[in-house]
Formats: sequence, C-alpha cells, structure tokens
Amino acid sequence: MKPGRVSAAVAADMLGISTVAFGNLLNAQVIERQPRSAGYDLRTVVRAACEHWRRQAAGRGAPGEERVLSSARARQAVAAAEQLELRTAIARGEYVSLAAIGKALDGLIITMRQQFLWAIPPAVVAVVKDHAPGADSGAIFEAVDDVVRDALTQFADGAGQIADTKPEAGEADVGLKHARRLRGAGPDHVGDGE
Repeated sequence: MKPGRVSAAVAADMLGISTVAFGNLLNAQVIERQPRSAGYDLRTVVRAACEHWRRQAAGRGAPGEERVLSSARARQAVAAAEQLELRTAIARGEYVSLAAIGKALDGLIITMRQQFLWAIPPAVVAVVKDHAPGADSGAIFEAVDDVVRDALTQFADGAGQIADTKPEAGEADVGLKHARRLRGAGPDHVGDGE
C-alpha cells in the first residue's frame, strides 16, 4: 500500500461504520473504489462520506435523487399554494358548499313537484273537460302543455313559491282560460259550467 493510505477496513473504522456500510458507499459511487494495493486516502474518504451524509440530512441525497426531490418539493409548494387560494376564495364567498346547493335545489324541486302534481295537470284537464266536453285529446294536451310552460316560466322568473296546501277548486282559473279558448269564447266570456 502507498504511504499515507489505508485499507477499506481502517477507513470504515475511522468513519465509525461497518465494512458492509463502507462497501455500500463504494457501490453508490460516493467514494471512488481503489485497488487493494493502492489503498484509500483517508482525507478524501472522510470528505466524500461527510458530503454524502450532509446531502442526505438536507434531503438532497445523490445528484439523481436531487432532481426527484426538488420536483417533489415543487409539487408540494404548488399544492400548498392552490390549497391556500381555495381557502381564501371560500372565505371571500366565491364558492358555495355542495350541501347548500343541494338544499336550495331540494326546495326548488319540491316546489315544482307540488305545483305540477297539485295544481297544473289535474286542474287543467278537469276544467277543460267540464267547459269544453267536445275537445279532443290533442287540444287537451295543448292546454296542459301551455299551463306547464307557464309554470316553468314562472319558476325561471323566480316567482315560484312553495305551496303549503293543495289549491282549492276555484284556483283552476288557468284551466278555465284554456277551456274558453277551446270553445272559441273570447277572453271576457265567463263560462257557465256547461
């Protein structure tokens, strides 16, 4: 062995690691492998091992690992920034919770269902049949279609309200209007219950 150089076992002992751990440093190319006859320069070995351990402690690892780690840190920073932006937008009221949207839609859907089931088709069909007994199914369909479209327009305008009770018999004015039209009566004509 050259003067000033030591064997792998002595270098491992000076670093306070086993010969297997020293072999791992050689395999990872942290320390440049030397032939047995040449030995290792202790100063070079200590510096290379210490640099490797500092890099690992700082979370950087080997040069190849550095790119992976820095991209992971970048992704983490982007995710944290996006999360902060979302929290800020929620605090400003730019987002609405899914539960609030569901609650609002539930009310609207219940209102529409009540209007359609309680008031519109049965009232229209009953009034049209009572006041225009000769009307064919196409005319009745047209009258019901008009009433449903009117109701949808009412909801689109925001005028729809939740009905607390079923409509009374006298609230079928919409159906009466369509029955008069089917009989050919003018808008001022009041049906006599024929």
